[in-house]
Amino acid sequence: MTAWVLWLSLAAAPADTMVKTQVGDLSIKLPQSKDWKSEETAEANGKTRAVSTKDGEAQIDVSVFAVDPRRDAKLCVEQLLKALGPDGYEELKVGGQPAYKKLTSDYVGEGEEAKKSEANKVNTVSYVGCNGQTKWVMSMTSKAAKAARFGAVLKRVVDSISYGEAK
Repeated sequence: MTAWVLWLSLAAAPADTMVKTQVGDLSIKLPQSKDWKSEETAEANGKTRAVSTKDGEAQIDVSVFAVDPRRDAKLCVEQLLKALGPDGYEELKVGGQPAYKKLTSDYVGEGEEAKKSEANKVNTVSYVGCNGQTKWVMSMTSKAAKAARFGAVLKRVVDSISYGEAK
């Protein structure tokens, strides 16, 4: 009976197909399906890709920039973190290189009642990373009530990150 309930809940969950995408010099798998929309924009010195659910419950933004002049990966990511404000970040490795991660929660909506409603709570997970020649910033904002679904999507995205050309 338990296996049946698990299968039924998985069958009812939206499919989050992941597709390898190149954003600047970063290779990353991002969600791509009928439930997600994607947009790439060029910035003065980098590239940005935004993917979001069509229902507005989650959005991932990835911005990638060349490092000039090239430098040690650890120094690069520490400089990037300092520019963003280092409070609340934890150190880790992404794509085999130094990175940092931060989780913040907030409430959206207008008025005091909206701010107190769990239905209006959102989580933002931010990542920064660098390999000495490519630096990147990524954030995912989603409704806190959907943390299980979108947390799993984010883990797949982060685990897919690699530096250099897409393979």
